Amino acid sequence: THLDFFILFSAAGGVLGSAGQANYAAANGYLDALADHRRGAGLPAVSMAWGLWEEVSEMTGGLGEGDLARLRRAGVLPLSSADGLALFDLALGQDRPLVLPVRLDLAAMRARPGARPALLRGLLGAAPSRAVAGSTPVAPGGTGDAGEPGATLSLSGLPATERAHALRELVRTQAALVLGYAAADAIDDERGFLDAGYDSLRAVELRNRLSAATGLRLPSTLVFDHPTPAEVAGRLNELLRERERPDAEALLARL
Repeated sequence: THLDFFILFSAAGGVLGSAGQANYAAANGYLDALADHRRGAGLPAVSMAWGLWEEVSEMTGGLGEGDLARLRRAGVLPLSSADGLALFDLALGQDRPLVLPVRLDLAAMRARPGARPALLRGLLGAAPSRAVAGSTPVAPGGTGDAGEPGATLSLSGLPATERAHALRELVRTQAALVLGYAAADAIDDERGFLDAGYDSLRAVELRNRLSAATGLRLPSTLVFDHPTPAEVAGRLNELLRERERPDAEALLARL
């Protein structure tokens, strides 16, 4: 049977990646590959990898305000039904097997250098070079520049006790932002992340924020390996001390 159209609906997470949704991304990637395969065989096909829609569906009905806030911080904005239908018509006119009808906040994505999708480098431009930790101060009480994605934490010259406190405030501030709270006071640094409402997606976001603030390469399992803010702060302190420890070979060479 001859078909004029063969249209597949997939999701942008299969192309751009989506933390904690590897199986979902793989399923959508299969649809995109099927469209490409059909096009290669001279058959009609287009896969539309949709972003988030404003109108609530069965798939998005379980998203809470915290989930939506996380997506906004990641640069993903919802599509209105009118915009979605207009993009559908526009996609049909493209001679491509795959299109991404997605509404993106490029400014928000540029502000998250540690979490930029590699495929969007052409849109976002070159990522700024990561500053060495110590270039941007954090105000007492966990407020200040390090509350913003990409800011770094000033620890140079701090006594050990003040440094430990600054790291605890950093972790509490970033943990609160990920959960959508306005202040670090909402986070008990002895309460487990899982008890506070963290899942794998929030864990990855917090890891990214702490990596940007300290300049450290941190594992995605950070909050599971160190399940309270106090333990994460302690681990950050250990890693920063290790990074600052003089290299024995370099010292010998200088001597």
